[in-house]
Amino acid sequence: MTRKLHGALSGGEKAIALHLPLFAVVAAHYRTVSTAPRVILLDEVFVGVDTANRGQVFALLAALDLDLMLTSDHEWCTYAELPGIGIHQLVTAADGDGDNAVTTARFTWDGHRLLTDSADLP
Repeated sequence: MTRKLHGALSGGEKAIALHLPLFAVVAAHYRTVSTAPRVILLDEVFVGVDTANRGQVFALLAALDLDLMLTSDHEWCTYAELPGIGIHQLVTAADGDGDNAVTTARFTWDGHRLLTDSADLP
């Protein structure tokens, strides 16, 4: 990609253009060691990328058979293109004694709907 082409892209397009080659390299590397975990860790991924393009990128990650772990305060990965994902939302709370606690609420995206384990909700 040339500087001129990169400069003409939107912020979201730049994010995708920079991530795609990295995903391809990671998938190729993992293919050389069939027993290796296929984990890819992403922090605040695809900020500024529109919903349709995010769905397509997550579909690519699934097609590359990469095990995705990500952190985000807004991304739940509930895209029809993604066949499923487990979601753990951090929940903070203070009890009456002033003690702070952190727990998780678990959700599952099954490719069609978001499911919750209601026992995990505060």
